[in-house]
Amino acid sequence: MKKQPLFIILLLAFSFIIFSCNREQSSQQVLEKKRACYQSVSAGDTAWLSIDTAQKVITGTLRINYVNKMQIYDGKFTGKMFGDTLKGSFNFKINK
Repeated sequence: MKKQPLFIILLLAFSFIIFSCNREQSSQQVLEKKRACYQSVSAGDTAWLSIDTAQKVITGTLRINYVNKMQIYDGKFTGKMFGDTLKGSFNFKINK
């Protein structure tokens, strides 16, 4: 049951990434960007994503802050672009 809030925040963060992309851009135009930053806020809980899109393997950092639980998930994101979809994994530590 405790994993459900983390799943919801991650889902919101990834959906924000997917829907914030311009559908008319080609994948080559997306790769030309160097750094992209995103933020998602839901009822005081916040997720920050900063990724480097210069290579085919996308790397970056993701930080999720739960206000009510006083928990911070901070870690590294690694993934690949498939058209306009970002798929990857998130390795994190809880509260440092």
